[in-house]
Amino acid sequence: FYFFMGAPLPEDAPVPARGEAMREELKQIFKGWPEPVQCLLDAINVNKSLNRIPICDHDPLPKYYRGRAVLLGDAAHATTPTLGQGGCQALEDAEVLSSFLTTTNISVQDALERYSQHRQERV
Repeated sequence: FYFFMGAPLPEDAPVPARGEAMREELKQIFKGWPEPVQCLLDAINVNKSLNRIPICDHDPLPKYYRGRAVLLGDAAHATTPTLGQGGCQALEDAEVLSSFLTTTNISVQDALERYSQHRQERV
């Protein structure tokens, strides 16, 4: 069984020692959440299957290509794992990019620029 929980923390938040301290941090963060969440926290084997991974946000890129190299999916516009959008947006990117590349009558560069502008509006 796999699950992911996310919570905004200060960038310099101290990382608790591995083990029960990590569970206690989670219990503090999710204090007041419904009982099923509390049961999930209690059921975690903190010595075997608990990780704390910092995830940072960044500003959007000004464009998704350079020359003929193109970024798609999380490489272009990463989302946090809790959104569940990375794979879906990669498929959208591929469809939009292939459409612009197959319908351009100007240049590959023009198709890449249209792709970049179009996808930045969506993501």
